[in-house]
Amino acid sequence: MGLGIWKVLKKKIDEEPFLLSHHPLCKRFEKHVVTIKGYKVCMGCLFTYPSAFATLIAINILFLKLKNIKCWTLFWMGVIFFGIAMIRKLFLSDDTLSKKIHIAFRIILGISFGFELAAIQFSYGASRIIIIGIVISVATTYNIANTFKNRKICKTCPQYYKFPNCDGFKKRDS
Repeated sequence: MGLGIWKVLKKKIDEEPFLLSHHPLCKRFEKHVVTIKGYKVCMGCLFTYPSAFATLIAINILFLKLKNIKCWTLFWMGVIFFGIAMIRKLFLSDDTLSKKIHIAFRIILGISFGFELAAIQFSYGASRIIIIGIVISVATTYNIANTFKNRKICKTCPQYYKFPNCDGFKKRDS
């Protein structure tokens, strides 16, 4: 039965390449994806979320030993890591950086997210509401900015007049 689920999932991935990569599958976005067994996978998702999860687990293990982690300490650690991750966005050109550097910054972004999740987990009352509000606001702003940045990249494409029906958004033949 478990094997059948994998066959269905593989078929879905073959039919919809954007399931694993929400970027256009074109040359302009090569630095945003990694290829695994012929499938393009969003580099941000592949490295950011697992590093966030690993950070959250590490903090929980540390909490069991220290028992005195403060939510605001976790929050500010997340802010520091987010600031480091933003160096790439604000000051470095994606075109000049290697994929390894992109991956490193995405891992740092994940660590930031892990600290923020832990800050929410270990907070209560008004502190929790404030931290959740800040995290949601920053994440929303970050994602909107990424959308505009990606659209700016698409606007440099000769096929932009076809957007979103350009070659980068066409489904693969099954």
